[in-house]
Amino acid sequence: MRIPGLIIIFLIIPAISETITFRTEEEQGRFLEALKKREYDLFQEEMKRESERRGQRFTGVALDHPTPGSNDYSNMLPEELRPPSQKHHRPEALTATEADVVNEFGENDNWCFACVTPITKMKPELRRSIRNLLEMRRTTYPINLVSDDCLSARNTSKLKKQKCSFKYCQTLSVVDREAARSFVIRGCAEHFGAVNVEEFEKKSDYSCEMLHEGLEVKECICKTAKYCNAGWNKRSASSSGAPTIIMIIFLLPCLIFF
Repeated sequence: MRIPGLIIIFLIIPAISETITFRTEEEQGRFLEALKKREYDLFQEEMKRESERRGQRFTGVALDHPTPGSNDYSNMLPEELRPPSQKHHRPEALTATEADVVNEFGENDNWCFACVTPITKMKPELRRSIRNLLEMRRTTYPINLVSDDCLSARNTSKLKKQKCSFKYCQTLSVVDREAARSFVIRGCAEHFGAVNVEEFEKKSDYSCEMLHEGLEVKECICKTAKYCNAGWNKRSASSSGAPTIIMIIFLLPCLIFF
């Protein structure tokens, strides 16, 4: 099994840091910036290969280096929660705001359930991958929409609703099977990039695509469903239905005779 380069970086960083002595904080800062850039480049290379494999064009996002002394409040947030830089943020994608989250809608209004699972529950090496993914999809981590109930549709009454410009709802998910955890973000499709109505209409009512198999990054788009599911624990009929049928066959005689 091939280990993504992104994971390798995080495995070797502790060992490297312990063997290197920095004379100044500036040296340490430059070293960490170089590691961050290398990691980001590896992530983009992985995504580019996946796009080429699917015959799609890949458009990357350059790594932003904030100037020292910048008073941007986002620099105070943990790295994985920082929004994408305005320098590379594309105008066709919108950022979710409090004004978008409402409880009342008109009869012809478009809306989707909007939420995101807590990123702190994911392993540190995946948090950075998620942050890069959100930046490349031209969106941000919506702190005001964090909910443990985002992972399943059991408690949609506890989820917030987001008014949309289009009828399409979208979900991005990143799976960590080793830890049996999944990161999910849901909302209006326009918050994940430009909406091409013609292309979206060619899709089925519920359409999912694996963007990156190594990191298990999945994207789902729904035309009518307000809660567009992409949960990692959703099993196919071939994997879950067959064992259930076999179990029923074996239990049926017991039910009849006892």
